[in-house]
Amino acid sequence: MPDSLPNRLADATILRATQTERYAVGLMHRLLILLQELEETLIGRLQHRAMDPTAPIRTYVQRRRLEALLMETQGLIASQYREMTRETRQELIGLAEQEQLATVHMVNRELGATLMRSGLTPQRLRLLVDDTFLSGGASQAATIKQWWERQAASMQQRFAHTLRAGLLQDETVGQLVRRVRGTKAARYQDGAFQLSRREAETLVRTAVMGVQNTVREETLRQNPAVIRGVMLIVTLDARTSSICISRSGSAWNLADGKPLDWSTRKEPYPGPPPYHMRCRSILAPVTRDYTDMLRQLGGPRTKAALQQLSAEERQALITRTPRQEDYGGWLRRQSPAVQTTVLGAQRRALWLKGDLNLHDLIDQRGRPLTLAELKERA
Repeated sequence: MPDSLPNRLADATILRATQTERYAVGLMHRLLILLQELEETLIGRLQHRAMDPTAPIRTYVQRRRLEALLMETQGLIASQYREMTRETRQELIGLAEQEQLATVHMVNRELGATLMRSGLTPQRLRLLVDDTFLSGGASQAATIKQWWERQAASMQQRFAHTLRAGLLQDETVGQLVRRVRGTKAARYQDGAFQLSRREAETLVRTAVMGVQNTVREETLRQNPAVIRGVMLIVTLDARTSSICISRSGSAWNLADGKPLDWSTRKEPYPGPPPYHMRCRSILAPVTRDYTDMLRQLGGPRTKAALQQLSAEERQALITRTPRQEDYGGWLRRQSPAVQTTVLGAQRRALWLKGDLNLHDLIDQRGRPLTLAELKERA
């Protein structure tokens, strides 16, 4: 007898999430190149403007040049972050278009019948991207564009604070540059710009997952005759947040936001993830059972497609509580081909030998995907 549809949809959703994580890594790499270009420009301006004059007037001259430098670099930082915002938006719109199609294809494939439809217009998809909110805390929710604006302001403040702190200690230009860039001995991880890089990485990863979940939810809402609700799949490991742990196994009716009978948590639907920055929780579809779906569907062709399902396939449509497991348990159940797709051949070999832990399995930083490559895997 085939596995239940909730389990199959959960498996397909997790696989899609691993592929999307690889896309997030690729996008992050491209944006970090833009950030690195900005860092080198700022350092170049610092070296040009803060030339060491003679000792008696050095501090006074440097202070004047520093303030002029900060005025000049404020525009440079704002301009480069606007370019990063534009690049991010363009990529996420492309991801939204793919995610709608991927969601429809996934559900139809697991149903064994073409019942789902993609009804979101390009304009609606762009609006979903622009209105996706990312939560950095109770009072910090903001759109992706607003988060980039915050990071631009944060970088400007950090750059100014770093230079002023160095000036108070009468540092040379070389010492100021090391404060900003970091030291070779620490592989440049100890400079003021390192925090900006981490902030950008966090934003990209969270934005990609946010758009994926938002578009998936909206696509499912467009198909109420097939879709009953959504269930939350939580990546369970040592880094899982308390809020996501508490919601693991939750499921909701999309029509009224109430928890489904078998949901582990009885709170109203809180909306799609992310529930915090770097949130890895994802939404999976919950379909209606065979009888309910047949009653809801309109049109003889769609009903005929559903009625062609075998008795075993109809039985698999019965909604039952999906299995709960961590990422390692999910991966062990997959075929060798899927394991290789997720990990790559070399990492799979290490995993089979027991040389990779759960965090290593989830980490996809060394295996980026472009938007075109992600489309091929839908």
